[in-house]
Amino acid sequence: PRFIRTLVKIKYDGIVSFEYEKVAKDPMAGLAESVGYVKGVIAALRG
Repeated sequence: PRFIRTLVKIKYDGIVSFEYEKVAKDPMAGLAESVGYVKGVIAALRG
């Protein structure tokens, strides 16, 4: 995703928040999956 690429490019070192509404009663599994995905994308972009 372009916004993640931009954050990596500018060496952003701040907080990023996630909004998750798919399973409102138990969001932790979905949030964990989303965080894992973003960490993987960042790692790939950093090489």
